[in-house]
Amino acid sequence: PIGASEVPLGSSSLGASIVIKPPAAVAVTAAAEERHKVLLQQEQSQASEEAAAAIEVQDTRCLTGAWCVVLAMVTLFFFYPSLARIVLGLFVCIKVEGDSAASLQDAFYWMYAMNQQCWDSMHRAWALGLGVPLLLLLFAAVPIGVCILLISCRKRIRQDDTWFRSHFGFLYIHYRRRCYLWEVVVIIQTLLMVVVNVFAYQLGPYYQALLLNAVLAVILVMLVYWQPHATPHVQYLSVASIVCELLTSYVALSFLAMPLQGSVAMIPAEEVLGSGYLIYKHILGAFVLIVNAVFVVCALLMLLYVLNALHWLRRLVGALPRPCRDALNCACAPVLLRDLSTCLKQTVHARHRGGMPELPSLSAGSHHLHRQAALARVIYEPPDVEMSERAN
Repeated sequence: PIGASEVPLGSSSLGASIVIKPPAAVAVTAAAEERHKVLLQQEQSQASEEAAAAIEVQDTRCLTGAWCVVLAMVTLFFFYPSLARIVLGLFVCIKVEGDSAASLQDAFYWMYAMNQQCWDSMHRAWALGLGVPLLLLLFAAVPIGVCILLISCRKRIRQDDTWFRSHFGFLYIHYRRRCYLWEVVVIIQTLLMVVVNVFAYQLGPYYQALLLNAVLAVILVMLVYWQPHATPHVQYLSVASIVCELLTSYVALSFLAMPLQGSVAMIPAEEVLGSGYLIYKHILGAFVLIVNAVFVVCALLMLLYVLNALHWLRRLVGALPRPCRDALNCACAPVLLRDLSTCLKQTVHARHRGGMPELPSLSAGSHHLHRQAALARVIYEPPDVEMSERAN
């Protein structure tokens, strides 16, 4: 009977017996195995979820830290010239001439507090306590830190790593691969111009402008020689901007008081040039104005070209109401007539060659011109018999 747990049905020639388990025991064993599998899957899914959550928390912390560093660097670069000028001002002293009648000698006073003599107790405390650490931070730590960061990650830069480019791409992405350290050069150039602006104040505006021109000339030579910018348009604009600054600065030199030979005294420019000073001033002033205006117009045109402004202009014209489009068509009549004449010339030329080309793309808003050109094709297209005779 089946009710027994194990029923021997007989023995084979080898003495082995066949044992049959009841259906209830088989069902219990299958259910236990299913529960075990379900428990294992739940444990594996829970472990994978915990690992994914830990990785996500770690990635979030790394991402937050990286973005904090990027935000700090962008903010520092934005205020970098102003901060450098303020820090250098902690060490600048201005000479005040004394009065021999009142037995007052010449003295140097702090630029930020003209009632404090240079390297007095108060000035020394500010210069050594705040000026030296900030000077080391801005003039040494920032350029050296950027240089170390870019050099240590040069493999990522060459491999165009997505994560590094999205976080620190503003330091190198607009320069060529061989000039990926050019941002450090830009920082040094900025520091040089700030130093000239702050410390050359004692020399007077004439010598200060000369030093500024020397720095600009060095920057121009470096731009022309290395050509660091990855985009030709940006390279052209950089060179053109430096040239405009040099021209403006050199012209401004002629309006400043000039030093007398063998003396520290300065003589006004109108005394040097005499009666022709006014004519000279107006001519050079107009020249500087024209040069800078041409640079601004060229920069705007290049910007419109890079942004593909013609495409957006066509979309804008297409979105205008019908009366406005008609008014633009009337205003652009010379362009439309030129397109029509070009189309007719190509059609007549194709008639003699024995074929008809496709209509060229015409100006925006010239739908009626398309119809006129199509009508011209119909008028000028010869019959097939005449075309075959001409071909023979």
